[in-house]
Amino acid sequence: MAATVAIVLAGGRSARMGTPKAELEWHGSTLLGRVVDTLGAATGRVVVVRAPGQALPALPDGVVVVEDAHRGRGPLEGMLAGLRALGPHECAAFVCAVDMPFVEAPFARAVLAALPPDAAAAVPRLDGRAHPLAAAYRPAVADRVAALLDVGERRVGALIECIPVAWLDARALPGGGASLRNVNTPAELAAAGQTMREKATDSPAAAPPRGTSASAVAPVSDVMA
Repeated sequence: MAATVAIVLAGGRSARMGTPKAELEWHGSTLLGRVVDTLGAATGRVVVVRAPGQALPALPDGVVVVEDAHRGRGPLEGMLAGLRALGPHECAAFVCAVDMPFVEAPFARAVLAALPPDAAAAVPRLDGRAHPLAAAYRPAVADRVAALLDVGERRVGALIECIPVAWLDARALPGGGASLRNVNTPAELAAAGQTMREKATDSPAAAPPRGTSASAVAPVSDVMA
């Protein structure tokens, strides 16, 4: 039976943050722990990609950890390591950066579900900006990633320029694109933490009346841009 997997890229340099993002405290866990737990609920398996020799915080049982084959070649190198860790029964991977504390399982599931058979990737766009590090990819994309790295290309944007992509309107996905928010600096991390505290103090929404639905995921045809 075909299955999906989540690939979390945790080996970035974190130059603007000043400390490895994977280890940052996040509301009783770590940033990596938050993303892994969330995506573990969305897919059958989670693969974490780290830099060579990088220390990681404790992870749940069953999480697979792999390393970049080469240091310092950016997220494409991490994607390659993650995609090559997929099994023969796994048909698609949701690739996510570790610095996205607001990513939610329904968002990841919807992106994976929107990947059509004739596309190599399903990539959300928000306000005209593509988000290839919160996107779904076919395992065969690994060959194209390897070819780009072999010629010195480091941009993830170069990958989505040369493969068939199904473009998704992030506002039509669960959460309306809120899952795409990331943190690159201490100021952004502090602002994100404040957002989480505000959410925690909000009163829960009232349950919908019987016989009605609170929300529905848009069909694939409605999320295609």
